[in-house]
Amino acid sequence: MRRRFEGENLEEAIWKASQELRISVAQLKYRTIQYPRKGVLGLFRRQAIIEVILPDPDPAPGNPSGKEGEQGEKLAPLSSPPEKFPQLEPPSPDKIKVEPHFQSTHPPQSIQLTHPPSEPQPPRRWVEKEAQPVERVEELLPEIEEAIFKLIEVSCFDVSIKELRFLEDGRLYLRLDGPDNSLLIGREGYRYNSLNLLLYTWLFQKYRIKLKLEVGDFLENQTKMVRKLIEPTIEQVRAEGYGKTPALRGFLPYIAQELLRQEFPNMYVKVKGREGERFVVIRPFYGHNSGNRNP
Repeated sequence: MRRRFEGENLEEAIWKASQELRISVAQLKYRTIQYPRKGVLGLFRRQAIIEVILPDPDPAPGNPSGKEGEQGEKLAPLSSPPEKFPQLEPPSPDKIKVEPHFQSTHPPQSIQLTHPPSEPQPPRRWVEKEAQPVERVEELLPEIEEAIFKLIEVSCFDVSIKELRFLEDGRLYLRLDGPDNSLLIGREGYRYNSLNLLLYTWLFQKYRIKLKLEVGDFLENQTKMVRKLIEPTIEQVRAEGYGKTPALRGFLPYIAQELLRQEFPNMYVKVKGREGERFVVIRPFYGHNSGNRNP
């Protein structure tokens, strides 16, 4: 028989198992299922998990009756048959007393609505979602700045926070700059992608805030490059009414998606494709498609 116990560290998990099972730590037989990890900014944190091997319980001694139960133990015979339950007779109709229902002495009053009934609404699947106003919480900026500063302080990159503010669309704009910009960006931007994903996940899960990350002029330069790549696609969409960008890698498809949505706000613009090579599709809306409103 096995049981699992969790704790902030291995010592706490072992202590919980020892206290609950009433077994000394020296006699406890266990194996480690998961080692603890602190994580970064509260993300990717996990506890320690151990699996304790319990000794098998001793089999119960047999009974001299010769009859065995489901698990092999012998059952003693009944000394006397069980008592029969008394049969209840239904009451006679003369003894049943029916009481009249309560009747109110006040006449019924008509109910008047204070508000006129509203017009019937169409089904929800046909109702277009209205854009909700984005609430920019300026008082969160010092807290977010302090957390990002601690993350940079424990890293090996010589960069600092140059700008931190809310944009008009409600996103948080963060600009990092320093001598180690190229190291932080990495080859083909793989470190930039990792940092962007880490900060975006933390901000969205904790504050429901979306992020726009800039390291030096990297994002600006990538945006200019993508704009040149999608110029033929823009001309094709204007001429034929639909189009598709060439295959893009990393976060470039999402830059192209943002630029194309600005260019064609009344058309369906969405990133498609599999992981590794993605492209952006531009076409007219079909029915009540509102895919442009979701990033």
